[in-house]
Amino acid sequence: MNLRKSLLVDTMFLLNSIVSTLPLTIVIFFLLDTSLTEENISFLFSLKFWGVSIFSFLFIPLSKKISIKNIIILSALIKLIAYFYFFFEQTFYGAITLVALSSLSASLFTTASKIYIQTTSENISLSLSRRFTLNNIGVSITPILLMIADDANTMIFIALILNLLLFLLTLMLEVISAIKSEDLSVNDHKVNLDNGLLLFIFISCLLFSIFYLTYEKNIPISLERKDDKAFYATLVAINTIMIIFLQIKTFSLMTELIGVYNAVFLSYTICSIAYFLFFVFNDSYLFMILFVIGITYLEMFFSTGVDSIIIEKGKRLSKYYFIAFNVFIAISITLSSYFLTLEKYILPIIIMLLIILKWIMNRIKQVEDKS
Repeated sequence: MNLRKSLLVDTMFLLNSIVSTLPLTIVIFFLLDTSLTEENISFLFSLKFWGVSIFSFLFIPLSKKISIKNIIILSALIKLIAYFYFFFEQTFYGAITLVALSSLSASLFTTASKIYIQTTSENISLSLSRRFTLNNIGVSITPILLMIADDANTMIFIALILNLLLFLLTLMLEVISAIKSEDLSVNDHKVNLDNGLLLFIFISCLLFSIFYLTYEKNIPISLERKDDKAFYATLVAINTIMIIFLQIKTFSLMTELIGVYNAVFLSYTICSIAYFLFFVFNDSYLFMILFVIGITYLEMFFSTGVDSIIIEKGKRLSKYYFIAFNVFIAISITLSSYFLTLEKYILPIIIMLLIILKWIMNRIKQVEDKS
């Protein structure tokens, strides 16, 4: 892929990240306590996670009918329509429509973009790392856009402009048209998924969800009780800056030294140790920062590492594993919310999941060595 096409693809991923982050952000910062309540927000969060999971299944019939390029174009068009509708209907039901259509768009774009990377990239891990880095850059841009806008209409208008640019970019990406649905088709009567790989994906998602929910939910609550909300911005900055500047080099270096499986497991181990210290000394800012560094290190390997393993082992069945990944994330978020309420059992649960994950990895590697 030449430099111009590479730049177009990178810009597309960046814009998609921004407009995917904005729906709930707009709702929380501009519509909470006006037309929406906290209960409405909680429902929309659940809709977002489960919507991506449920809508992911639509990718299978779509991929048999149209090319990957057209699926990506469709995902951008759906998101553009969602924001356009919400511009005129800023109510709870308008927010439901926005989040639901955005989830549909995200489910199509996520799976299609991973298959695009699988099909076109010479260095898949590097491409996945770049995608993850661009995603985090997009997330970090969102607060800046909120500072620019002073009301919901201005923010939605900005989002509409970004969505229009994203849609136009997808039309320009001629390189994607080379990926046809028949290139990825399999005989549905002979789809035998690897149970070991599925279990690896599920346990990985479950462990990650426990740590990530702690970062997204428990730490803000802890800082709220300390009346120190400003410190959360510092933690988010640490998380974002580390990923933007270290993600690609760290993933590349560690996987070259010890392999993808060992690098992924090491990231879980490091994050678990940081979590344990934070759990024991939860009043300490030092260990709070240490945990954020731990979860950031895990983020560098979780999505990119699991996706790399799926592409390597899944081959032509990768789209089924990517869909399973989306489903497992939704289930894991729900289970993790429950696990985190069992405070005295959470550490044994994490240790047990780590042992299971290591056992699964060893089994998968044994099978690979024999074959």
